[in-house]
Amino acid sequence: MIDKMLKKLSGHSMFQGDGKLKRLQMCADCRVVDMMSNKEEASILTGKPICNDKPPCKPFSLNNPRLIDPEDQVRADFYALLATLFYRAPDEALLRAMMLSAEPEGEAADGLAKAWAALAAASAVVSHDAVAEEYEAVFVGVGRPPVMLFGSFYLSGFMNEKPLAELRGDLSALGFARDPAVTEPEDHLAALCDVMRAMILGDVADSPAEIGQQRAFFAKHLQPWALQCCAAITQNEKSNYYRKAAAFAQTFFEIEIQAFEM
Repeated sequence: MIDKMLKKLSGHSMFQGDGKLKRLQMCADCRVVDMMSNKEEASILTGKPICNDKPPCKPFSLNNPRLIDPEDQVRADFYALLATLFYRAPDEALLRAMMLSAEPEGEAADGLAKAWAALAAASAVVSHDAVAEEYEAVFVGVGRPPVMLFGSFYLSGFMNEKPLAELRGDLSALGFARDPAVTEPEDHLAALCDVMRAMILGDVADSPAEIGQQRAFFAKHLQPWALQCCAAITQNEKSNYYRKAAAFAQTFFEIEIQAFEM
């Protein structure tokens, strides 16, 4: 699927070793922190979109754990990280974990490795409070947010329009539903990244979605607007840390687009 990306990043400490099934026992935030903190292995991420629990969640029993291809582990890890970063400001634990993982050893000219190094370097010099303040300024604001994170806005010019209704239908067909505790519409960038992660890896009850299903969902609900959203974040004068996050997201999405078109 994305063999070229794996080859380029094979020298990066973040991707050395085999993934451990233990991360299937963690919520989204715990999995991301664990994945970023341990530089000896790639992680496996699965579960329901956007878990809002701050304390580590209790593990569940896996009677028949499935093996995940390394390239899909990497893709899911990236989607999980992006879901966390764009849903709310990263806490100190995640910032530190990202900082400690910033030891790229692959090809110096590789765009994804460079974008990752820049994001990790920014994580080393910023505090949670500063990023939280920036998140509020860029994505919340007073009245209309300076930068929208919702697909319907980019696709139709308004919130809660036809693209959102179509997305809800497709999510229902895939067996996804919005958590009642979540107030944001389902076309939030973070939510869609988390859906892609779940499709790649499946969960305890369901197998991973076939690559054709992943391609169709991405092409319909992310590809038409995700790069435009990343550009809006990068160009916003209040963006600093999130300019690095958007650059990393844009590079990753571009790789996904190229891979799906192969």
